[in-house]
Amino acid sequence: MKTETTSADAPLVERVGAVLRTLDDLQEYLSGVVHTVRAAIPGCDAVGVTVVCGERPFTAAYTTAMTLQIDAVQYSLDEGPCLEAHDTMTSVRADLDEAAERWPRFVAAIEPTPTRGLVAYPLLVDGESYGALNLYAASVSAVEHADDSVLRATAGRIAEVVASGIALAEANELVGQLEQAVASRAVIEQAKGILMGRHGVDEARAFDLLREQSSRTNVKLRQIAASVVAGTSGRS
Repeated sequence: MKTETTSADAPLVERVGAVLRTLDDLQEYLSGVVHTVRAAIPGCDAVGVTVVCGERPFTAAYTTAMTLQIDAVQYSLDEGPCLEAHDTMTSVRADLDEAAERWPRFVAAIEPTPTRGLVAYPLLVDGESYGALNLYAASVSAVEHADDSVLRATAGRIAEVVASGIALAEANELVGQLEQAVASRAVIEQAKGILMGRHGVDEARAFDLLREQSSRTNVKLRQIAASVVAGTSGRS
């Protein structure tokens, strides 16, 4: 993972930039980011990052266990500031002392908690949200001085890295599928060669023999081919 800058004197937005090389880099990056943001925002007691993949939210990084507990309640009840920020793609600032009507089940479920203020910024890239950057404080007023434009830009930079990590995961999945397909094809080609030599048939007929046995036994073609190569399938 290449971090764009690690200087404590650099603007927060610059300090949360990074280029991922592997999926392991994403977890390392997020673990560092939450602590960087917390240290940069006076009055902020804790920070977490919610990532939403396939409609399922999870806390990808956090500074204290308290954030895990609060997030878990939001996810289980499907309501709360970080989910609202993600769903509406807008920032949310909530005073829990005044939020009982807004999220009644959520507020009731997390009581008692020392956290009274929650601030959430959606992780937006090209009009799509990947989750939320969540700040927790003793009150919303404790972080009121935090620059909205800085937090918005910081969430955007984090979103870019998260999006690249998700794309990398999808790319790895695609590569894995292609590699599996190639491996399957190689086994099938080997089996065809064995059957051509065994039965004195051409390539097309050898493939038909494999396919017929697969259909007859309801076993996948690759498995039939593998058993032929291993010499355990019997005569086709």
